Amino acid sequence: MLYLIRHTAPDIAPGICYGQLDMGLKDSFDTEANTVMRLLPPFDLIITSPLLRCRKLAEHLARAHHCTMQTDARLMEKHFGLWEGRDWRDIARCEIDAWAADIMGYAPEGGESAQQLMLRVQDFMGDLAKRPNQHGASSAPEHKSACAGRFPHPNPDGTTSHSTKLPKDGSQVAGYLPEGEGTNESLRDFHENQNIALITHGGTLRAMLAQLAAIPLTDTLNWQIDYGAVTGVNVSSFI
Repeated sequence: MLYLIRHTAPDIAPGICYGQLDMGLKDSFDTEANTVMRLLPPFDLIITSPLLRCRKLAEHLARAHHCTMQTDARLMEKHFGLWEGRDWRDIARCEIDAWAADIMGYAPEGGESAQQLMLRVQDFMGDLAKRPNQHGASSAPEHKSACAGRFPHPNPDGTTSHSTKLPKDGSQVAGYLPEGEGTNESLRDFHENQNIALITHGGTLRAMLAQLAAIPLTDTLNWQIDYGAVTGVNVSSFI
């Protein structure tokens, strides 16, 4: 099983553009991290974005599960270049319009496009598929659906409840990795025997799910992926 996990709430003012801008986490981190941990089985391996908001959660989970943790820069969020750290309202309207007109191809000055994000995520997933099986049989619980997201939601009183969310169109995430070098077969074999957590960002998660489901990234933009969201992907069930 693959478990795709979004970082917990970052410590940044509302309305600020951030992608690869590094920052800390809100004071609620311990509560949020423990909520995430309750959603998860034991892990064999955790791979995380090196940005602090992901790395801190990865370290927390690695200590709890006594498992190996690795960082990979390909799991970082989309780079917004000169937009990073600026209020969205202060970014020139013409630049926002240019982005809206070419969601996949436009890159802010000094940043990267959504297509570039997709390519590095594809590269990461291909390398993940080719990893040798280093652990024994997985202790993952059985899942009936190909992919189901479990999201912690804060209640008005500050407590947290859990619900299962799927894309707003009601479809399940199911599909396959882009063909090439046997990635489908090797990914299936690898994940049948291991539980692996990937701790990353909202944009990167959408890119991963789009790759796995073989759909355009733009089809995922309205999917709700909250801070601390956990999406379990049973790769072997749809290969």
